Amino acid sequence: MEICKKKLDFYLQNSMQSGKQNLKLPLFIKIQDSCFHIKDHIHDFTELVIVLDGSGTLVCNEFRCCIKKCDVFVIPREASHRYENFQDLKIANIMFDYEKLPLPKIDLPLLPGYHLLIGINNEYFAAQQTFPIFQLGESLLTSLLPLLNMMQGECLHQRPGVNFRMMGLFMTLLGNLAVVYSEPVNNSRHDASNQLGNLVAFMNREFHREINYSELLKLVPMSRSTFNRAFIRATGVPPMRYLLNLRLNHAAKLLATTDMPIMEVAIACGFEDSNYFSRAFNKNFHISPRAYRNMPIPVLDC
Repeated sequence: MEICKKKLDFYLQNSMQSGKQNLKLPLFIKIQDSCFHIKDHIHDFTELVIVLDGSGTLVCNEFRCCIKKCDVFVIPREASHRYENFQDLKIANIMFDYEKLPLPKIDLPLLPGYHLLIGINNEYFAAQQTFPIFQLGESLLTSLLPLLNMMQGECLHQRPGVNFRMMGLFMTLLGNLAVVYSEPVNNSRHDASNQLGNLVAFMNREFHREINYSELLKLVPMSRSTFNRAFIRATGVPPMRYLLNLRLNHAAKLLATTDMPIMEVAIACGFEDSNYFSRAFNKNFHISPRAYRNMPIPVLDC
């Protein structure tokens, strides 16, 4: 079966008016109520979908689900999908390349909803043939409509400063949706999809203290081996490696932005042994903590 591949560059180029080529961010929005894809297609970007009106059927890989007004879900990169049986369907497609987007996450990773939206590698959900689909509620959807329309206007008109405004609007949208995704699991039409999001948010919040496998397994109803495989599919690394990365990245920020002694930095980031911290930091970043602190401009993307 031939599958059409859509590239984000296509949408960006076609949004630019003649002589106005300001949009450089890998971020675009398209609000549509017709011309839905009835044939399978894939994207080289992540697609955040908000159903503004009507209903239809989403077919994504082998997963099939009815969608309706107020639903919000994420279609992963390279996931084959199409729409069927749509009636008065109107959707907002927010398309972005997460890896290239200069998103200042700040404390957003503390919300489980962030990891369900874009923080977790959504190939995990594709492998499970399921996707978390949440209901916004009529009032929240109504409040988001002006924001979505403003984003589409920025893409179309390409006025100077479009990148700054688009980034701010996207952050506002993402912050609102992450809160919704972080609400109790009965908000989700696929309850099992919340488990890893809650777990990763817990690790982002509690990385500074001792965390072991037994504590993690209490948060997910899985055997150790099943949990380990699921976590690797979702994040690309085993749980303890993910935890180590969190600690090292936070340590790099403290070294770059504070005058805390290296031993205090290690303790603040969950390392009881400063020598082990130094070895782990050097192995991960190929530079010692002291040398990194003395660099005139930090180069690590944390």
